[in-house]
Amino acid sequence: MTTLIYNHDTCEIGIDSRMTRRGSIVSDDAQKWLTDARGAMWFFSGSPVDIPEVIDIFGVIDGPQKIKAGKSELHFGAVVISNGVVYFCYAVDSSHYIAEVATHSEHFGSGGMSAMCAINLGKGTAESVEFAKTMDCYTGGNVNVFCVKEMKFK
Repeated sequence: MTTLIYNHDTCEIGIDSRMTRRGSIVSDDAQKWLTDARGAMWFFSGSPVDIPEVIDIFGVIDGPQKIKAGKSELHFGAVVISNGVVYFCYAVDSSHYIAEVATHSEHFGSGGMSAMCAINLGKGTAESVEFAKTMDCYTGGNVNVFCVKEMKFK
């Protein structure tokens, strides 16, 4: 799983780099983000094999969307930067996916709740993911923080 956090106050995205499979650590150096062919930057929580399908389902994100699911049942959460706007994309249930404009801090993944608690207690983005690493065995490795305003990693 993952810890993925969007800190609305600082306009930063924090994400760990641990990849697990069937309860075992596969890597502590996984890159959990990509830039799609349209230029949108995606930060993911969920199965890596679902990423291309999720990007294809949403297409160009230029506003809020509600999409009826296709044949696949996908479980994911993503923070997406498209045309300078931050969106949350996620599975509501097995039949609907949502893209909404980020107007608040948000979390995804197995360590997300721990990171959000740290944010709510005044910790910074990196500190919140570091805290989640102490609470969630599926969160680990390097902590990556992306500054949305500067469009670069810290």
